[in-house]
This record gives sequence, structure tokens and C-alpha cells, in this order.
Amino acid sequence: MPKEQQNAASDIINESQLVSVDRLLAILAMTHGTRRYRLVRDELLLLDRDLVIGPLIASLNKAGSNRSFDRLARLLAQFGGEEAVQTLAWHTRTQERYPRLAMRALARCDHPLVIPTLLDLLEYGRRRKQRRSAARYLARVGRWRAIEPLCRAAAMGENDNGPDAKEALRGMGRADHIARLLFEDGEATNQERVTALEAMARVIWFNPERFLDKESRRWLSPWKAEARETAELLRARKTLLRPAESADIGTLLRSAGSPVTGDTDSLLRVAADMDVIELHVPAAAEPRWWQRAAGLLGLVFR
Repeated sequence: MPKEQQNAASDIINESQLVSVDRLLAILAMTHGTRRYRLVRDELLLLDRDLVIGPLIASLNKAGSNRSFDRLARLLAQFGGEEAVQTLAWHTRTQERYPRLAMRALARCDHPLVIPTLLDLLEYGRRRKQRRSAARYLARVGRWRAIEPLCRAAAMGENDNGPDAKEALRGMGRADHIARLLFEDGEATNQERVTALEAMARVIWFNPERFLDKESRRWLSPWKAEARETAELLRARKTLLRPAESADIGTLLRSAGSPVTGDTDSLLRVAADMDVIELHVPAAAEPRWWQRAAGLLGLVFR
């Protein structure tokens, strides 16, 4: 068969496949039966991703009902990929009718861009519903990456999304369970662990030093060494941040720097003490005899 005829035949096959995909997507969005919905969904998942993803996004943008949008968004999350994350993130920001359904589907995507997108929505979401949903789903899928941002948002108190962040933290479990998330995956650095533990101590009844000491001594703990290193870094940070003792102005001091950055080769001169201003406070007048007598009797005279 000539090459031109082969190209024409392949174009016909692609067009028929696209028509079949559009028909299946229409059935998926409109069918009422759960069994038929699952059969159509499984049939679509067996098809080539590149063939389905374009018509699926187009159908999602035109969805006119709650059920249609939810089914199409969940199917898009199952296919995954960068295009799916970008489309669902766009709907979470611009969708007026179904923003929470878009957020739920976004949280189901297995892609590295999901957590940064949820963090961005938590901090810069225009509407309260966006930030509340971002906090809830970030607590579910963010694991250790969600701890420090949620604690920072919870530190706002009753303002902005503080209550929603506190509720999300309560949904993550007890304080020790949340802290162990920093060690389970083995992805967090010691610096990130210290930052998250200090953020937890500001909003939760939690002692980072006690937790790290217990984990470093616990017999069955799989991350004894990591807990010990994190505890040393936490103590070093607190030592570097404590106030220095007063020294003579002619004394040169070496800067402590930090565990990560800092110039320890520079010598600094102690700042001169400010002049102390003495204030003259007049002495209190001696109480008269009747005032002393009233005080003894427990009476109050104005």
C-alpha cells in the first residue's frame, strides 16, 4: 500500500477513535447508573492516554452539572500528568460553581506539582473556600511538607485562615504522630525538620527537645540517628540565638554564623553601651496617723 494511502487510513482510524472517545465521555458524564458509569470509566482508562486527555479536558471545561464535573475531574486525576494538574489547578482558581470538586480531584493526582499548587492556594487563594479546601487536602496528601505551612497559617489565630489550618492540623493526628511524619519518608533535611518542629511548638502543646530525646533513645525507633542529629541542630540553633554576655568595647568577637551559612572569619567589635538616663522619682510621702489606723482596721480611704 502506498504511503499516502496508509496516512489516509490512519487519519480515518484516529477520527473514528476520537468520535468513540467523545461518545464514551458523554455517556460517562450523563449516565445515572453506577454500574454503567464504572464500565465506561474502565473502558476509557484502557485507551491511550494521549488520545483521551484532550477531549477529556475539553469536556471538563464544558461540564454543566455537579455530577458531570465531578466524574470528569476524577477521571482526569486518574490519568494524571502535568496537563491534568494544570487544568484542575486552573479550575480551583477560576471555577465559580465547583471549586471544591476541582480541589478534591487535584488532591488525587499523583504528581509532584500537586503539593506546591495546594501550598500556593493556601497562602494566596482569593476566596475563603479555596483556602479552607487547600488546608484540608494539604493535611491529607502533603504529609511532612504540610506541617510548617499549616503551623504558620494557624499562628494567625482567628484571623484569615488560622481556624481552618488549626482544624487541618487536628485532622492529622496527635503531635507526636505529626512530628514522626518528618522522619518516615526520609526526604526532609535536618534543617527542614528543625523548622517544622519549632513551628509546631508555637501553635501546639509540644516540646521538640523532649520528642527528639525520646526518639533517639527509643529501642524500636527506625530513625535514631536522624533524631539525634536533628536534636543537635536544634540545640545549636538555640545556642546561636541566645543573647551574648556584655564585653569590653575593645574586645573583638568572632561571629558564630549558622549551621548552614555565615562568615566565621570576620571579627566584630562590641557596640558601645548606651548612656543610662537616671530619672528622679520623688519619694512617697509618709502616711498620716489616721491613714495608718485605717489600714490596720482594714478600711479603705480614698
